[in-house]
Amino acid sequence: MDDDQAQESLEVIGSIVASDAISKEDIARAISGQSRALAHGQEFTGRPTTKITVYEEFVVKWRVEYKFNRLDTGRWIERTLERERRYKVHHPAKTWFFVRQGENFLIANITPKLLPLHIAQQQHSPSKMLEHFEALAELYFQTAANFKVKLDEGLSNFGLDDHGRLYYLDDDLYNWDQFTSLALIVGVWCRQLSWLTPELAQQLGSHMRQSLLEHFPDTHWVSVISRQINALFFANEAQIQRKEHFLASFNGHVKRSMVRKSIRDKRIGVKRFAILADIHANYPALQAVLRCMDEWDVKDAVILGDTVGYGPHPQECIRALQARDFLVLKGNHDHALVAGVPTRGFSALGRWVLEWSVQQLEQRDRDWLAELPVIHQQEQWLAVHGAPLDKTFFNAYVYQMTFEENLNYLAEQNIPVCLHGHSHIQGVYFRRGKRQGFSDDAELFLEPVSHCLVCPGSVGQPRSGKVGAEFAVFDGEESVIRFYRVNYEIEVTIKDMQHNGFPNQLIDRLRKGQ
Repeated sequence: MDDDQAQESLEVIGSIVASDAISKEDIARAISGQSRALAHGQEFTGRPTTKITVYEEFVVKWRVEYKFNRLDTGRWIERTLERERRYKVHHPAKTWFFVRQGENFLIANITPKLLPLHIAQQQHSPSKMLEHFEALAELYFQTAANFKVKLDEGLSNFGLDDHGRLYYLDDDLYNWDQFTSLALIVGVWCRQLSWLTPELAQQLGSHMRQSLLEHFPDTHWVSVISRQINALFFANEAQIQRKEHFLASFNGHVKRSMVRKSIRDKRIGVKRFAILADIHANYPALQAVLRCMDEWDVKDAVILGDTVGYGPHPQECIRALQARDFLVLKGNHDHALVAGVPTRGFSALGRWVLEWSVQQLEQRDRDWLAELPVIHQQEQWLAVHGAPLDKTFFNAYVYQMTFEENLNYLAEQNIPVCLHGHSHIQGVYFRRGKRQGFSDDAELFLEPVSHCLVCPGSVGQPRSGKVGAEFAVFDGEESVIRFYRVNYEIEVTIKDMQHNGFPNQLIDRLRKGQ
């Protein structure tokens, strides 16, 4: 159709920024331009249902998968435009319109022609590409933080204008996945981008850390992303070097004055060690376990998270662990106390105790909790607070509905044993040949078992219906894990809870072991 016919058949709905809107006349000329096929690696890429028309400095994107009547067409575009104005990730001149063809209404948008990043890397210097990637990270984290949605991380979905400003090209945004796909795309960059030298990868890691923490002021997300990147496959030394340099700066520098080196870097020997979880600020219970360890000459221990929460002795428990050369992991209560008590994921009782606990700790105690690692892995075993499958480390549970898929994960990763807490239920989910299930026996001999999920119970908040401080001891010489429940001065804990105004429900639960 000629320009006059095109103007008669199209209706402009609006643009991201009204003052930058592309005129109806320019749109009419543009839709008569040359259609371009979408192909992987070419200048224009996208879903097969999307059609592209290119005319001079404009690109028209046709959304031919949508077929509405006139009223619904206008409504769909208006809702889409409202979202895009809120997100502010697209070019301000992006203009939405539709074209009437007989009884059909074709939805489309038009933008100035931008230079996609996957093409820019063929034309720009490595240092300039680093600037573009830093802009991409800023846009990505800002959008995720503000709207809990994510941009499609593919380089073809980002374009540069003539001034080097970066914009998002995809019409769609997606459900935020807690940075899973971001970790995957960083792995792709490390494997495929030849211009990304180890030095530039290190600079990119540093900037992405800074941008992430600006919008998500919680170092836990650094651990989540790093762990996922580390688990990816890298084929050669050059790729590994990029990955390692990126992670070195992305992880930042640990303040060793806050956390003893042994807590983060300690390797546990195979001879004998105790396994403790979910102390939950119950100091008399912790004392009882430590006395047993001393009597049995067990000098080492793995603490599987949740030193604080529910109980009245957060500082006493922290200081007791600091005095010992133990490997201590972070649990969800530990994290919530230092990161800000969330409104979701905790009961009203749990939030009450955390808010009370914050006031009981000195800054050095909070710093110690903040810098605890969230996972520890050795050749034959993995330690984590929650479930091994959980990418956030301490939010998911191992229980009847999830143990099988977690055992499958251990098998895939060639990890025989996972030590975990969080469930407060002492026992083992195991796989032995074709048999699998749960055991709460007092002993678990590891040799007949191919894979197992071991929970030592809870030191300070057991949920088995039995009162006592629960823990376990691994004996490497016999290849066995033994489970224990010992009495402690529970009335001392209850008296301190009452003195500090703890809710009666928490006191009743402690008395009942629930």
